[in-house]
Amino acid sequence: MDSVMAYGQFWLLYLVFALVAYWCWGKLLFWVKTPGIGYHLFSLIGAVLIFTPVPIEPESMYWAPGFLVVAFTFLISGTESVQYCIPWFASALAIGAVALGVGLLGFFYRMKGTPKES
Repeated sequence: MDSVMAYGQFWLLYLVFALVAYWCWGKLLFWVKTPGIGYHLFSLIGAVLIFTPVPIEPESMYWAPGFLVVAFTFLISGTESVQYCIPWFASALAIGAVALGVGLLGFFYRMKGTPKES
């Protein structure tokens, strides 16, 4: 039971640092005055890279942040062994793309309903 608690504490600590990393990722485009679709796509890619969990090995019950798994697996085993991570990142990207699309549709719907200034 102690190992399960330590694993949970690790994920809580990672979540805190991932939120800080995502905030820093957003600050990379500090020069953008009005965020558009490109800015939101950049944010989506950052969120997928930072927040996607991946099993540390195929068929493993232990998970880790995806970008760390890809980096260490690539260094240890090469490119062929990293391919099992692709579906995890692809599904996270699809979920994020749907969420981004819904958000942008809501934004454009609100913009369409606002009166234009003369």
